[in-house]
Amino acid sequence: MKTALAITTAAITAVIALAATPATNTRGAFVAAAATPVVPASAFVHRTGSALTLNGRPWRFVGFNDYQLTSEPGGFTCGRPVDSATLNSILEDAKSAGATVIRTWFFQSYYDLDAHGQQTSPNWSAFDRILTTAAAHGLKVIPVLVNEWQDCEPASVNKNLGFYQTGYESPGYGYPLSFKVYATTVAAHYAANPTIAFWQIGNELENNTPSGCDTSAETAGAGALRAFADDMTTTIKTADSHHLVSLGTIGSGQCGLSGTDYRYVHAGNVDLCEYHDYGDPTHPIPDDGFNRLAQRITQCQTLDKPLFIGEAAIGADIGAAGQSTGVVNATSLQVRANFFDAKITAAFNAGVSGYLLWEKQQDASNSTYNLDNGLYDVGPNSLDPDPTNTVTATIAASLTASLPPPPRIPRPA
Repeated sequence: MKTALAITTAAITAVIALAATPATNTRGAFVAAAATPVVPASAFVHRTGSALTLNGRPWRFVGFNDYQLTSEPGGFTCGRPVDSATLNSILEDAKSAGATVIRTWFFQSYYDLDAHGQQTSPNWSAFDRILTTAAAHGLKVIPVLVNEWQDCEPASVNKNLGFYQTGYESPGYGYPLSFKVYATTVAAHYAANPTIAFWQIGNELENNTPSGCDTSAETAGAGALRAFADDMTTTIKTADSHHLVSLGTIGSGQCGLSGTDYRYVHAGNVDLCEYHDYGDPTHPIPDDGFNRLAQRITQCQTLDKPLFIGEAAIGADIGAAGQSTGVVNATSLQVRANFFDAKITAAFNAGVSGYLLWEKQQDASNSTYNLDNGLYDVGPNSLDPDPTNTVTATIAASLTASLPPPPRIPRPA
């Protein structure tokens, strides 16, 4: 309806204007705006066809996920609270393992202090903290703005077709702001921050259909996801002209993104494609002929857009045949590292732009915490040596070594 659209557009315009005026401290009180330093355009990640560039040079990245990094003590937490010392330790460890990028949650629950609509003033503390600490370690951050799943969100439901059709434009799912207004607010606030690699609209978005995905659901989902992706990309870029935008998908045949529909949804305004690699440790590039990484690489190359692996996980207890053994020891950790070496190397050889492991944690890879929480964590070598850290560091170094020299800046005569 025209009336609803006018209201939404006016609200977003007001948000962008507000973000460009008086600054707020991390608890929402207005303070005098400080002079904003000029950041050169080359400090932001750009796209040239299917490749990324940074500082005028080709850019490919290795890194980790850690969804808990915005769980600041005293604010909204999902998983374990992460105090500042632990945050610094995790990022320091990631950097030593070759990481240049960290992916984490920037959901409205962390901005809305109690995640139930009771905090009406902006609360940037959790986000400021991770961006400041990441910058200090020379890391970039991929902020993910909403979750497909109910995890770390206040509503006890997953996102469905209604959300992607119109629901994202209205308050709901336990939040005081519509997702569209929230995403605009965050993008405008951090538009000049080069620590952000690029925005990711959501985590593992799909047309969630508990009763199954028939042809009708697939078609409706593809249409809704394409329109949603196009609208949100345009909206975010209106608020923030510096950063690229990724939709955020698993990429292995989820409803609305199966087969050629993955290509269709990504053929619009979004800048990057994404794939999550789970459950197939023995194949460097999974390929089923329809809905695996091999197909997504081909589709995104056809679209002339970069593709990155947003999540890749292998259990720390893995055996030589790819089976779970239930035991984490030096042998299983070396097997895992070998599988990751083959996967990451093959992905970059196939033209993938980035590779992020799930996930970096403060506990040892053989810890009780890892055993009780999926076995995917890659812990610090200082607690228990994990050769996956060596794999990522070695591959990251090879990516840097293969770069051309930086462009010369002419000196004035």
